[in-house]
Amino acid sequence: MKLGNTVRRASAALAVGALSLGLVTVTGGAAQAAASCTGDVSVYGTLSDGKLTYTQIAPNTGDRVKTLIGPALGFTPKAMATLNFNTVLVTSTAGDLYRVDVQTNNTSLTVAGIVKIWDGGWTFDKMVYDGAGHLYGTVEGQLHQYLVSQDKPAGSAHIGQHVVIDTGFVLKTLAAAGDDRIIASTADGRLLSYKINGVNDWDRSVLKSSGWSGVDSLSSPGGGLYYGRTNGGMYWYHDVDPTDGDGSDIAYHGDDPWTRPAGPRACCRPTRTTAPTWRRPRRSPYRAARSTATRSSPGPRTGTAATSSTARAPTPPTSTVTTPTAPTVPASSP
Repeated sequence: MKLGNTVRRASAALAVGALSLGLVTVTGGAAQAAASCTGDVSVYGTLSDGKLTYTQIAPNTGDRVKTLIGPALGFTPKAMATLNFNTVLVTSTAGDLYRVDVQTNNTSLTVAGIVKIWDGGWTFDKMVYDGAGHLYGTVEGQLHQYLVSQDKPAGSAHIGQHVVIDTGFVLKTLAAAGDDRIIASTADGRLLSYKINGVNDWDRSVLKSSGWSGVDSLSSPGGGLYYGRTNGGMYWYHDVDPTDGDGSDIAYHGDDPWTRPAGPRACCRPTRTTAPTWRRPRRSPYRAARSTATRSSPGPRTGTAATSSTARAPTPPTSTVTTPTAPTVPASSP
């Protein structure tokens, strides 16, 4: 199997410098994959006691290279998203937003600083970053989007242009697979892919109609690689073309899962070299007509989507952190 030009460009755009996932070229059958990469996949997570973790994965085999346990964050984490190889955004159960600056993840995991960059309002149950300047979060079925303009954001000056994309996004897991592309699983076992075009304008594809109910955490570094945790083990998948909305080309590699620390939330994302263009998502007549014809709702609609031009965080009621009990491992390629 070879990646097409579109996927090659998407993979290159998601390449990470230093401990990174580079251009991926996959060959071989469903049981074994061989990838040519410039580096490994980096995954940050947290333990139940609030300690930061780092896991390095070989993308061509899915093997865990190493896992490091770092210091406690000093607060109870709720959701997290990795901006780049040494910057992680983490929300607390109190609704505050923190920036965690990683100093080293070579032989030990240490941090250079943990900075609160936003007081209150960040009550997302899930949060992901797509590597192209877009930060997404879900809360009470709403999908929110922010633009991030700096590698080390310091608050509303660098995280802004907040909009609510739409309602009805009741999802069990969430991961960013590329520029304005997210994947998610649901409690009833579906694997979904979304292309976000703007407010009230998105396209959804059902990659798998069943088999994913046991996945309690989902991560993707881009390039069509997905990592799902279930029953305490990590399984990896490769989507030959993650942009086609077709899940029939997803290869499942679950014959030898490995156990990783609990609470993974994000994969490492590219280091940004230029700031994204600040824009407000708009709906043109063409967009509106196309969206009505092609998109399908992710679930019951609970209200009308709202937009905001100010750099503020959503403020729905906070909820406590729960650790889902994973059902059985998918018996076949989910």
